[in-house]
Formats: sequence, structure tokens, C-alpha cells
Amino acid sequence: MEEIKFEKFKLENGTFWAWWPNIKPGSIGKELAILFAADITIQVTGTFDGASLSIEGSNDSENWFQLNTYPEKPAFFITAGLRKIIESPVYIRPVMAMSASKESNLLVVISCKGSTS
Repeated sequence: MEEIKFEKFKLENGTFWAWWPNIKPGSIGKELAILFAADITIQVTGTFDGASLSIEGSNDSENWFQLNTYPEKPAFFITAGLRKIIESPVYIRPVMAMSASKESNLLVVISCKGSTS
């Protein structure tokens, strides 16, 4: 699977943002350490064309689990959306299923309060 690095990172008034652009079928976003982050919100936009994208978290960067959104539903996108993540893992990443059309191309944006170190 192709790993997509997050391109931007910005800290303003205690909130930071990171973007994973061009998430395509079979792509995994490069893990982002969010150790001291809270109030995690994920926004997904772009061309879905049959795509499904999940948001995963890990506390050790080796074992990954699908995260959940309020009210306790899997962090799973089949259309554009904005969702708040319930868990507060050390690492977070987006993953797009291989079964999506090659026309699928998503932008995943994370917003958190806190810091990354």
C-alpha cells in the first residue's frame, strides 16, 4: 500500500491541523503523532466514486484499530463529512480500501486541540 505523507501542519491558538492530500485506493496516510491532542475532528472531502475511508488509531504505531465517532459509530466515510473522534490515540492515520475506483481521490483534514509533542 502506498503511504501518503501529511503535507501541512499549523498551530494557532492551541489548535493544530494536518492534511493528507490525494488519498487514493489502497493508500495509507503516514501516521501522525497526536500524543497531547484532544477534541479530534476529521473532515473528508473529494471524489469518492465508490471509495470507503476509515480512520485508524494506535498507541504503539504497530497495532492499528478503527476509531469511532460520536455517538459510538465507526469512523468510516463513504461520502464527504465531518466527524468528531471519541478515542484519543497516540497516533492516527486515514486508510482507503483497495476496492475503490481509480478515480477516487480524497483530502483528509484533522483538527485537534493541544500539541504534537
